[in-house]
Amino acid sequence: MSKKPTLIIFGNCQARIIFEQFVDTPSLTDKYDIHFKYSFNHPTRNTELTDDQIERCEIVWAQYTQNITDEFLSAFPDTSRKLVFPSADTSMMWPTYALDPRNKKEPPDFPYGRYPYGDRIVVKLMNKGCTREEILDSYQEELEKVVGSFDRMQKMELQRYVARERHCDVHIGKWIVNYVPKVRLFWSPNHPTRHVFRQMAKRLLMDTFKDESVYAPYYDEFLKKLGNNEYLSGDQVPIQPIVADKLGLEWWDKDDTYLFRKTEKITADEYLRRYINWE
Repeated sequence: MSKKPTLIIFGNCQARIIFEQFVDTPSLTDKYDIHFKYSFNHPTRNTELTDDQIERCEIVWAQYTQNITDEFLSAFPDTSRKLVFPSADTSMMWPTYALDPRNKKEPPDFPYGRYPYGDRIVVKLMNKGCTREEILDSYQEELEKVVGSFDRMQKMELQRYVARERHCDVHIGKWIVNYVPKVRLFWSPNHPTRHVFRQMAKRLLMDTFKDESVYAPYYDEFLKKLGNNEYLSGDQVPIQPIVADKLGLEWWDKDDTYLFRKTEKITADEYLRRYINWE
């Protein structure tokens, strides 16, 4: 049985990806046994921690989950270093994101439903009794009514992150809001690109170990392991032209295509048509 101290990572699929990189970084695993626990009941993976892993814990990185994180952290020794970090998501590029009442789990093909990222404009027009053709024809006009200026969207996003990060030791919200126009940070409202994982890992290491000479080797190995992998890019939600224009997205192009259900690339217009028709 190992006698090394443990580093425990707790959270959702984003935290799992961070764990999967660090568990394969020799400079960190030489010093720590690294373990992961989901912050929710995963349908297929059991990630329960043992009493021994908890007792040997020196570092805990816990992703903030309302009404859950504090209870989880209370199980660890007082001597362990406990850092709470936020999940990464955004509403800036998808200001009309909402849950669609049509969306139901359909395992095994659609474990989270056909369209887990719905659109409140479409839902509103459907509730009014509009036909699918009418919704498609009027969508852009309706979207223009609800999309505000960049300053307004930036301010609202910052407020949302500030409220969440009051509960966190590690902060990333301001960085996300500032970099949205410069580089693609998300594939969908809650699926970040590798750029966000790099930044989150760096901030976790910096806030844990403080000394750059200590954390730099861990971060270098993390970057090598992560590489250019995009673990959450399987289902991409298109960005509408008016939103891209308001945000000044330097990396966006009107001819961009988006990976749909991990199998094909389609345009924003085709995605909207399929979503309205529930294909």
